Amino acid sequence: MSRPSTDSRLHVRTAWITALALGMAASAQLGCKRSEGRTYPLRGVVQEVRVDGEVVVAHEDIQGLMPAMVMPFHVRPARGDVRAGDRIEATLVMSDKESWIEDVRVTARDLPTSKPA
Repeated sequence: MSRPSTDSRLHVRTAWITALALGMAASAQLGCKRSEGRTYPLRGVVQEVRVDGEVVVAHEDIQGLMPAMVMPFHVRPARGDVRAGDRIEATLVMSDKESWIEDVRVTARDLPTSKPA
């Protein structure tokens, strides 16, 4: 039985390396995939943390989307360390069917919250 030529072994090795590289690239894309939808930077102060995973935020203007207001947002993934009075920065994600905030970062603590009228 004859041995495969050096050229054919090189082609097989190149094919395996290419397949491995493509698999790793696809895997990295899936693992690092950001949420689907339009994204907007969001900054504001948490007014309330609800038991259902929502936070009520008095947010600044969201450029190109809406003026400053107070409204609830679902947080993905849920965070147990966010509390009323926290200034946050986050990414607002809006899909065709739902919206939420992600990548929530607390930038200051113990700020005043609005009092209901």
